[in-house]
Amino acid sequence: MALTISPVRDSTGNLVGFSKIARDITDRKRAEHVLRESEERFRLVANSAPVLIWMSGTDKLCNFFNQGWLNFTGRSMAEELGEGWASGVHPDDLENCLKIYSASFDTRVDFEMEYRLRRFDGEYRWIVDFGVPRFESDGTFCGYIGSCVDITERKSSKESLQNLTGRLIHAQEEERARIVRELHDDFSQSLALQCNDLEQLQKRLPEKEVGERARLLKMLERSKAMCADIRSLSHELHSSKLEFVGLVPAVSGLCEEIGEQYKIEVRFTERGIPRNFPKDVALCLFRVTQEALGNVVKHSHAKKARVELSTNANGVSLRVTDEGKGFDPDGVHPGAGIGLVGMTERLRLVGGRLSIRSELMRGTELLAEVPLSASANEGPARTLAAGGTES
Repeated sequence: MALTISPVRDSTGNLVGFSKIARDITDRKRAEHVLRESEERFRLVANSAPVLIWMSGTDKLCNFFNQGWLNFTGRSMAEELGEGWASGVHPDDLENCLKIYSASFDTRVDFEMEYRLRRFDGEYRWIVDFGVPRFESDGTFCGYIGSCVDITERKSSKESLQNLTGRLIHAQEEERARIVRELHDDFSQSLALQCNDLEQLQKRLPEKEVGERARLLKMLERSKAMCADIRSLSHELHSSKLEFVGLVPAVSGLCEEIGEQYKIEVRFTERGIPRNFPKDVALCLFRVTQEALGNVVKHSHAKKARVELSTNANGVSLRVTDEGKGFDPDGVHPGAGIGLVGMTERLRLVGGRLSIRSELMRGTELLAEVPLSASANEGPARTLAAGGTES
């Protein structure tokens, strides 16, 4: 019971007695007991969990950290409360970390973010932080709760894999260049000499040797066809045009070759692309174009395609579109998956990104974007001062 005693006074203010009010507070005490038990159970579970846990109130200030967090940072609860925890976040990550937290808090939505947090030994470790809003049973917002996991090893493995991918792509380009040199210096030269010998032999044969002259002519035609195939293969492996005249002529020539070889209309346009383009970015965009048009031929079966190269405030972009069969980007696309991965990795190596939009029977749009930092002009010359070219 709760007993309240109050003085009773007459109209003149003199004390004439006391009043007593007794209230049954059994339910309130029971509720308080249940709440304390619930909080104790939460703290027991939170302190035993193999993750870092934090909580904040409606003022955005943190009011709880589990033992895992405190053990990780080597700091006391008092040091971490409020905004104290922010002192352990890496200076380069703090602004973005607080921005995500505050924006999510204001809109009452879940968030996920990665940042570096200083461990008790002074080493910064990468953690992923998942935060969710907390609500009372009546829907009243009461703050956030978050859990964090150390992902340093995972990020290191990912970075190692990405570095390996980069080295493999670089090695692939070097091997392509080596094969092209072998084709040009050995096979092409040998075939050229053979064609010359066959032409001379045909001229020396008497005209009455009709059968022999006809066989020589066929041999000469096959040899010339082999020369053309080797040139085509060499160009596919390593574009000398890209190296000597630049990205725009190389892509334009590629579009013409694809169109002639596979009997499809490939329309090329460019706008504001610099002549002196960074070699690694130029090679990347050329290979992406090559792969994208290859997919148009192999999978889309479209009769028309469009290739656009342009610059904007964010950098340089390559857009390849077709009106072919299309596919489900979220589903399995047999035969094109490795190509898409290769394009993505090539762009990642120059700081770019790849996005694809496609619908079944409604065509595909591939967009490759490289930021200005990676595609900065190495010289003042540009293809056209205003506008561009189209073919």
